[in-house]
Amino acid sequence: MVRFDRNKGLPLEGGGLFGYCKGYIGVVESQGSGTLHMHSIVFLAGLPRTISDFVRSCNDHETGEIFKDRFRNFVDSVVSNSLPVSDLKTESVHCANCGAAGRINPLETVSREAQYSSPLHSPPQSTSSCSECGKGFGGCEVFECKSSLCSKA
Repeated sequence: MVRFDRNKGLPLEGGGLFGYCKGYIGVVESQGSGTLHMHSIVFLAGLPRTISDFVRSCNDHETGEIFKDRFRNFVDSVVSNSLPVSDLKTESVHCANCGAAGRINPLETVSREAQYSSPLHSPPQSTSSCSECGKGFGGCEVFECKSSLCSKA
């Protein structure tokens, strides 16, 4: 995925999934159920080295807008997520706000311009809403699931 030669300490030709890797570190740990997962940091060529450098690049009067646009394009190219709301239209899903069963509906995604109107301070976007009470739910807000598939083992 990162295409990095650990013996030589160099990125492999063509780069990896995120571009050219200058180095990486990762730790594998287990969750309470015993399943393994990894936390990692990948250092990429061409990106600012520190948060201060990143902020300075964003605020540069001559190149700041170009840098931010290129950074947004990069993030959009490697990051994605979704909530399979269409699979949740069953009686087992209840709105956490009003308790209505099977009334969670997907929302259309917001435009790129609206999403990035204030990229460092944007509120979370709603990805679904309850057709009964109108409450919107985002990626961090989970509706209550009464199915045995959702219960903790």
